[in-house]
Amino acid sequence: MSRSRPDPHAAAAAEHVRRSEQNLHNVAEKIAAFRRLSADEQRQILAELDARAERRQAGAFSMATSTLMTVAATFVTVFAAVYVALLNGFFTSVAPLIDPQTGLVRGDEPRDTMNALSTLQFEVLIIAGILVCLALATSLYARDTDRRRALCITWARLYREALEGADNNPKKVRWFMSQRSGAQLKE
Repeated sequence: MSRSRPDPHAAAAAEHVRRSEQNLHNVAEKIAAFRRLSADEQRQILAELDARAERRQAGAFSMATSTLMTVAATFVTVFAAVYVALLNGFFTSVAPLIDPQTGLVRGDEPRDTMNALSTLQFEVLIIAGILVCLALATSLYARDTDRRRALCITWARLYREALEGADNNPKKVRWFMSQRSGAQLKE
């Protein structure tokens, strides 16, 4: 099998997008650098930005998913507490402490009974903590994904507007950037 060589324009586009994706600082310099690229490289960069924004579609993994995870974690925690405490774990932990003749907890071992129940409660709290951490991680991942998608869309829009609104003259690029709202660029 022969290996296909990677397209140099695609590699340059991916690198340009990776650097641009980090932040929106020095926008005028980045647009000027974009304008100096060949038309093929510019098209490749715009295609790469569009592809990355498409892969990170809003709603594909958004805050609704993390909310669902939080609700599921709460439900599973409550279910686990009920199941472990009332059905399975309670009888397993306390059964040796019950007097078989009377059916009551032996009077000389209430401390052991409380230790068994405390251990069960601690295990349920550990499960709840793990599920809450998973929900938080899901929420942070969704937020980061949405932020990266917004950056890709913003850079693609800025580059397209720069191509439509100015030629290669750096003074016109600076003028074009001065016409843009400062609030949009600082976000």
